[in-house]
Amino acid sequence: MIKVNLETYDNLRLVMQAHLETEAIWRPLVETSQLVQNNLSSYFEQLLAPTFNEKAAMVALEVLQSLESKSPKKIEDALLAKILSKVLHGETIGIPLFSFSLR
Repeated sequence: MIKVNLETYDNLRLVMQAHLETEAIWRPLVETSQLVQNNLSSYFEQLLAPTFNEKAAMVALEVLQSLESKSPKKIEDALLAKILSKVLHGETIGIPLFSFSLR
């Protein structure tokens, strides 16, 4: 359990460091009314532009290709994952909470 707590604090430190470096981490909210329009690539590009600047169009296409016919929540999660990957410089965070034995 101590290992899980230490890894959790490492994750928190990583996220806090990213906040300090970038001042803000953009979290896009996907409007379902926008998902029925034909130009999803442009919509995703607008959501990603604050983080990716001129590369937003390329990242938007990647997300769009991998998420065809997914729910708005899944799309938000995918967009946020791309943003966190960039802000956290490719480092992943996560802890398998139940990977240890309680014998």
